Amino acid sequence: MPSHAHPFHNATIPVKPFRLSHTQQQVDDMKTLIRLSPLGPATYENDPARDEKMGISMQSMREIKEAWLEYDWLARQEDLNALPQYIAQVVDTDSKTGKEHTFDVHFVGKMSEIEEAIPLILLHGWPGMGLFELTPMIEALKTAGAPPLHLIIME
Repeated sequence: MPSHAHPFHNATIPVKPFRLSHTQQQVDDMKTLIRLSPLGPATYENDPARDEKMGISMQSMREIKEAWLEYDWLARQEDLNALPQYIAQVVDTDSKTGKEHTFDVHFVGKMSEIEEAIPLILLHGWPGMGLFELTPMIEALKTAGAPPLHLIIME
């Protein structure tokens, strides 16, 4: 893809298109590791009868492990790759040492066809509210009759 083929070709920092590309073998290997990873012993702190202020219960850990074994990662990868994704290289300078660090920042960029559109950045918190929870907002914001928007969704 030519460097000018994406909407950020005039950016002041390097931005390049991004696609996930995990193979079936990589997914199988991950599931093997999950399947073979032992859970710790039952303890007072992880007893499911206790509230989760003491940490996650052993029962919850078993359920999460099973969910990951059943999860269809390649289908989710296909869903993600349907979105216009990018990686921006951001340089941060340590104020004490002056040393520079470069970070790759992943985002979805849905740009308006109107150049003067208002830029809006959607950020998520943890836990929950990740990329898939924010993406339905793209069409809602685009069709809400609001002013045109350039949407950046940070993962």
